[in-house]
Amino acid sequence: CVRVGVKLEGHQLVSTCASLFTRIVVISGTDSSFQRLIGEKFRDYETLHQLMQYGVHLSSSVAEKINSLDKTVDPSETEKAVLATITSIFNLVHAIADLGDPDILSCCAVVLPQLVVRNALFAARAPLWTSQSPPRGYIFKGELAMVSNLKSSLLVGTDDPVFFIWLSSMQILAGIVRSSTHFTNHSSAEDIGRGFIDMSVEFLKVYKDALLMCLNSCETKLTRNALKEAKIFLTLVAELCKRNVKVSFMHFEELIDHSKFFVSSLSRFLGATGTSQELFISINEYEKSDPEEAMNPVSLGRPSRLLDGVPTAKH
Repeated sequence: CVRVGVKLEGHQLVSTCASLFTRIVVISGTDSSFQRLIGEKFRDYETLHQLMQYGVHLSSSVAEKINSLDKTVDPSETEKAVLATITSIFNLVHAIADLGDPDILSCCAVVLPQLVVRNALFAARAPLWTSQSPPRGYIFKGELAMVSNLKSSLLVGTDDPVFFIWLSSMQILAGIVRSSTHFTNHSSAEDIGRGFIDMSVEFLKVYKDALLMCLNSCETKLTRNALKEAKIFLTLVAELCKRNVKVSFMHFEELIDHSKFFVSSLSRFLGATGTSQELFISINEYEKSDPEEAMNPVSLGRPSRLLDGVPTAKH
């Protein structure tokens, strides 16, 4: 596919193959003999190497066409097909990372940094992800809608496929860091395990600004995609913190501090949400209660929330 150029049929074929291999990896489960057989075939035919190289090639070709600074750009149908193929390759690598088999993981070691760390798509999107606007993880385009019998232009957001490839890269890194423990028992492969950890640390260095903005955006623009990104990012950081990376993390104090503040802010938000829920229940019970009892909010089960009057509670 790389030699003959980018063809839609080629994308679909590669995507189907990657999806099939993903299914095979997943169903292998804890069957070590099956995993060993898969690893041998991947290595003998350089299957993973070729697929991942193709993913790097496709990422570069699409990155050249994406205007990262235009929040209204929607990928063309051809670009969406290419991004779907890249996603299928990332899904395969993610399944392998979660499986944690050293033999299969070793087949990924050479190309993995180009695919999940130095991916051209991330470099193209990084300027957009380091700004406060628009909300990250979405592509916006203007649409006309009727508001109060008047036509108004609204920005409607759809999920950004590049953003979900970005999320998948962090999931892969968290998986290989978790699996790096398996390599410590094999002196010949110990460098591969250390390389996986170094690769994840490099990711944090390269995209530090975008990751900091991820945590900051959850404080100002709480969206489903922002929360999903923060969860995956903190999972990666947690996996790294379980390993001997103290020297590396001396340079990431800002990331750690922002992570702590994010968790604190989210906890306060959830606490306020719980309090609001209880308050509305109290008001609802008060308004449905007997008129004589309604004259005395203290007679209800939640007096402290209604002592200043129902209008104040509603406000």
